[in-house]
Amino acid sequence: MRTIWCMLFFLAAYCHAEHEVKLLVFVIANDDEPIYVELQKIWRAYMHLDPEHVDAYFIKADPYLEAEYKIDGDTIWSRTEESLFPGILNKTLLSLEAMKDRLEEYDYFLRTNLSSFYVFPRLLHTLSFLPKHRFCFSFGIPHFQPMIISGAGYILSQDVVKMILENKHRLMNVQEFDDVVLGRFLNNKMIQLTRHNRTDLLTIKDFVQKKEKLIHSNCFQFRVKNPTHELRLNHDTFIHRELLKTFYQQNKQEN
Repeated sequence: MRTIWCMLFFLAAYCHAEHEVKLLVFVIANDDEPIYVELQKIWRAYMHLDPEHVDAYFIKADPYLEAEYKIDGDTIWSRTEESLFPGILNKTLLSLEAMKDRLEEYDYFLRTNLSSFYVFPRLLHTLSFLPKHRFCFSFGIPHFQPMIISGAGYILSQDVVKMILENKHRLMNVQEFDDVVLGRFLNNKMIQLTRHNRTDLLTIKDFVQKKEKLIHSNCFQFRVKNPTHELRLNHDTFIHRELLKTFYQQNKQEN
């Protein structure tokens, strides 16, 4: 009897915790190339499917924007240059500033990019068991000290996001990659990186070989980026669409 009650307790705790998780998602994006435009279409096919738990926005730059930032539907525009650095860091910080009055709604913040594909039900399930304070969750770059989080996807707890915003003036316009800048900042604040797995799908052959395994895994992030840029429009979008069918549309059809 005691065993049964313990099982019921943990089941109830799990269900309750899972429903408590709400995630704010920023996807770095621009419209400069056809591959980025197509990947936004695929992201839009699943990023709004669970608004109760996932609130997702593309973040883009416009140096001629009248205000510092502007929310336009599921896109947040920031007044900065569209560049690897400091553009990505600046629009991440300014987009967080745009959402500062709503940060209390979210347990976690995910900053990712168009080339990543997320299985949000798996991610939410994982987050429901993880700390909500002083927490940083990323694929990470191994063997680097101080730690370097992965710009392809890092997750921060609400309090860490607020800490970053409080220091926005020190972080804006730094001429380094955003993951390096933020990794150093978190290291200085003694916030340790918790690493998670990621599956890289660089080619269609990669996808075919790994498909069955990834379906039955617990992996929630897939990075799709063919090393030959000219192949990305056809090959990367093919893999993203297959992932979309596998993890979202197939379930919808079955229901």
